[in-house]
This record gives sequence, C-alpha cells and structure tokens, in this order.
Amino acid sequence: MNLGYAPLTEKLRSCYPSADQGLQYELYWQTFRQLEFSLSADQLVCEVGSGRGGGLAFIRNLTPAQVIGLECSTAARRYAERYFELDTRAATVPKLPLEDASVDAFVAVEAAHFSHNDAFVAELARSLKPKGSVLLADFNLGSDQHVRTKLSALYQRNGFELIGWRDIRPQVLEAMKQDDTRKQACMRFLIGPLRAEAEAYMGTIGSHKYHEMKNDERAYFILHARKL
Repeated sequence: MNLGYAPLTEKLRSCYPSADQGLQYELYWQTFRQLEFSLSADQLVCEVGSGRGGGLAFIRNLTPAQVIGLECSTAARRYAERYFELDTRAATVPKLPLEDASVDAFVAVEAAHFSHNDAFVAELARSLKPKGSVLLADFNLGSDQHVRTKLSALYQRNGFELIGWRDIRPQVLEAMKQDDTRKQACMRFLIGPLRAEAEAYMGTIGSHKYHEMKNDERAYFILHARKL
C-alpha cells in the first residue's frame, strides 16, 4: 500500500482494517495527525488516490467526519466499495470531481509525486473550504531541503501557507527494513525484469529507491498546507 512508517502506535492496532499492514497504516496516521483539531460529523475528508481503500477505511475509524475516495482505477474503486463500503469517485488528477469549497481536508499518501504541479494544487485549493488542509506524505527525487523549497513555493503561489513539514526518511527506512521479509515473500514467484520492477516499486532493501532515500537523494516527507 505504501512504504510504511516505524515505530507503530500500538494503541491503534484495533483500528487496522487488516492486521498485516500496520506499518502502512502508521504512515496514514502520521499524516492525518498533522491536523491540529478534531473533525465533526458534518465535515468531509477526501483521499486523492485512494486505491483499494485500506488507508481510507483506516482513517474512517479515526474520525467521525465523512470520508470519500478519489481513484482512477475502476477495479480498485469496486474493491473499496465492496470490501470497505466506501464512497469512491472516478477521478484522474489534476481534475477533481468535487464542488467548490466542499472539502475540509485532503489526504494523499504516495499519490501525488507524478502530478504535483500547479494544476493539481490549484484544484485542491478550489475544492477546499477556507482554512482547509492538505495532508500529504510522499517522496520526490532531490534532497529534503531542495524538495521542501520547491513545494513550499508551489503551494504558496496557489493560495496556501505551508504550516508543517517533516523529513521522515529515518522512519520510512526503518519500516522498509522491518517489512522486507513480507515484501520478498510477495515477490517469490517473480523472476528477471518483473522482479526488478517489483523491487523498485516496493522499495526493498538494496533497491535504488532505498539507497536514494538513505543518501538524501530522494526526499520522503509529510506536508501540511492550509488554504488561506
């Protein structure tokens, strides 16, 4: 689901939709907890790139707010709707099928690095209520300082203030180490180019993604931006 975050917050185990991805749910928690206030039942959280819905189902267990997912894959949306009973909508960024000023908080976990540009951030701003938040965990090539400077400028010119930034490479690298055995088991039947591609995607120990993060050549961060 994502590269994960360690250590785990033990008290949240009962909120996991599935028991074997605690490190991945922890990354969602570390991202969502950047909100400095609680949401109410009449507010809305929207996940961009909700996939098969595991992360959004976890967030639903943490807040009374309404939750919806945006996802381009029809199969993933059907899975989320069937197994987690989630409200999902077809969406391909940068366009978001949302009304103006309708969302209180956006969440995105490893879903924005290919489309983190002015068109996408402007759509987030359009859809958010005043003072609404973007809570985002992701990676980008470049040092942490380089990526922070670049994204800070991106959000500022689209009507946001950047109020939170965390370099979480140490926690993500530790999660990658702890999760390597499970990932290797998932790939046990893959050979040749397919295995190399899977190792790069999953970020196994020894992959270029792992080494780039370890050497501060690939930033991994949690960002909190607030609409002005």
